[in-house]
Order: sequence, then structure tokens, then C-alpha cells
Amino acid sequence: MTGINNTLEIRNPKTWGLVHRIQGMYAYWNPNGTYLASSDSVNIIIWDVRDWSEKTVLESAMNYLHSASWSPDGSMLAVGTYEGSIEIWNITTGLEVIHNQFVQNVNIVDWNSDGTRIATCGGNYSIIIYGEPKPHVFIDSISADKVLITRGDFVTITVKVINDGEANEPRIMLRLYDENILIGTSELNADIGTKTVVFPWITDNSTAKGAHIISAKLEGSVKSLILTVNEPVNVYIKAVTVDKLYVKSGETVTVKAVIANNGTGDAENIEVTLYDGSSYIGTVVCNVPYQSSTTVQLKWNSTKASSGTHWLNVSTEKSTKSVPVKVGVRTELLTFEFPYIILIIVIILVFLFITTPFIIKKKPKHETKK
Repeated sequence: MTGINNTLEIRNPKTWGLVHRIQGMYAYWNPNGTYLASSDSVNIIIWDVRDWSEKTVLESAMNYLHSASWSPDGSMLAVGTYEGSIEIWNITTGLEVIHNQFVQNVNIVDWNSDGTRIATCGGNYSIIIYGEPKPHVFIDSISADKVLITRGDFVTITVKVINDGEANEPRIMLRLYDENILIGTSELNADIGTKTVVFPWITDNSTAKGAHIISAKLEGSVKSLILTVNEPVNVYIKAVTVDKLYVKSGETVTVKAVIANNGTGDAENIEVTLYDGSSYIGTVVCNVPYQSSTTVQLKWNSTKASSGTHWLNVSTEKSTKSVPVKVGVRTELLTFEFPYIILIIVIILVFLFITTPFIIKKKPKHETKK
């Protein structure tokens, strides 16, 4: 496009052949190249380049139009003048929607990429950016205090909302969903910065078993997490036994615990822990089907145990049972050899009873000389 004597010529860039002539000093293509805005000293004409008809004539109140810029969507045209004004026109209606007057002339005017700001450069070489500050609110994260849930549990869900824009956002609605079911709402003022919103969620008998996608939603922003709901379980220690009640230091005791579940759901990954008093010994993990029981074994070595009675405590999350074991109180003589010692003593006594008549002889009488 070239200009001579207040006439603009539109040419084919490949052949440089003339396409059309229009009156004007400046011209600006819209983003998709379907319209051309040209200006003389007063008016702005919007041309439809398909047939070069005048679509709209924008009659400015100012003289000496100097620069123009289309909005990214092509719906608005910003115009700068030598007299220091900025005009913004609605191309569809042909109406001026904004007119700002400044001291210096406006040499250059341009939109930002999303059409929310306009930058100008004036005769004093200063760049000024105009536009209403916008908030930018989004959900940063969603979390829960537990991810494995039993029906009837109370769950705390925390949502973090961030506004990293340039203005506060009043009265926005944050919604919480279980799949497509609304389970909570919170209206908040999203000031610049971070806000934390807490939702309570109480499960009940109507809450389906299995995975639940919990989503927090704002307009244009969504965050989700997965919570798993299980049937209620009731796990408890039914019985605890040991293979020996009396040991010497260094011997190992096998502890058996019967873990029962009379709930309506299977219990998984149940931790069963053994203590010597309050001293930790070990842990085993088991699964207990509902309306059933499971037996687990734990070992206790008495090498470092002091003499006396030791209470071996078996614990789950909500249940504890204990059994006493004595260390160094009854010896092998009492626990193992005593019956054999008694037997030997009895044999000796019987032997003595049988042989005594033959061993004991009557003492002979001595004759005296007359």
C-alpha cells in the first residue's frame, strides 16, 4: 500500500499491480484482512475489501488523525490524534465508546494481545498504558485430610484459591462436587493473593462404595482429587496366647493374636503391634474379611529382658490385649527336669526299701568265759 497526494493505493505485493485507490493519509488492516481503516484529516472510513464499499464512516470531533490500531478480535478501533486524544470506536455500531483527552499528541497507539490494554506513545516520548486492571482468579490446589474413608467418616477438604491479577475479584462462587453432585458452595471475595476455603464432607449410608472424584470449580478453573469410600469395619483383638508362660533369658516366645472383624466391610492393611510393656517389639500387617477373623504371629526374644513378669501387649488401632510371661522365675529344674528328679528319688527309695533287710544284720551275742 502506497500513498501519494492524499491518495492511498492498494497493490498486489507479488506483482505490484494496482488493486484499488482510496482517499486518505493513513490506512490500517484489521486482524484477518477483511476490512481496511483509512483516515484523512478528520474522518475514518472502514472499507470492505471484498468490493471496496464503505462499511462505516467514523466522524471524529478531532482534527489531524495520526494513528490507529485494531483490537485483536477486530471489533474495536483505537485512534490517536495530534491534538492529544485517544478515541475508541465500536466498528459494528459505528459509535465512539471512549474519548480521553491528553496534553501531548498521540503518535502511536496499539492494543495488547488480549484486547484489555492500549499502549500509546506521545510527543514527549513517553509510553502510557491504559486499561482497566483485571483480576485473574484460579484454583491452585485441592486436598483432603484423608483419602481412604469409611462410611460415616467426616472429611475436611481444603481448596486454595489464588488471584494473581491486578485487581480484587468480589463475590465469586466456589463450588464443590462429588462427581456431578453438588456437595458444597462458598461465596468469597478473591482479593489479590491467596485464600484458603475449607469444606466439610460427611459420608453416610447413601454414599457409594468405591472411588469418588471430588472437584472444586470456579468459572474457568477446576481442580480434582480422588477419595475412596469403604464399608464400615469393626476390627478388634479377640484373643492372645503364648507358647510358653515361663522362660529363661534368651528364649523366644511366640505370640498368637486372633484379629476379628464384625463390620460390614473387609478390613485391609490392619497393623498389629507387639509391645513389651511400652517398649516396641514389632508389627505385622493383615487383612480381615468382614464377619471373619485372622490369626497372626509375633515373636519376642527375652535376651535383654529383666527377671520378673513381663506384660506382652498386642495392639491394633482401637483394641489392645495383654498376656503375662515370667522371665528367670522358674528354671529348667522346675519346668523340664523336675518330674525326672522325682522319679529318680522314688527309684532310690524303692531300692533301699528292698535291699535294707539284707544289708541290716542282727548283731551276734558274745559268750563269756566261766
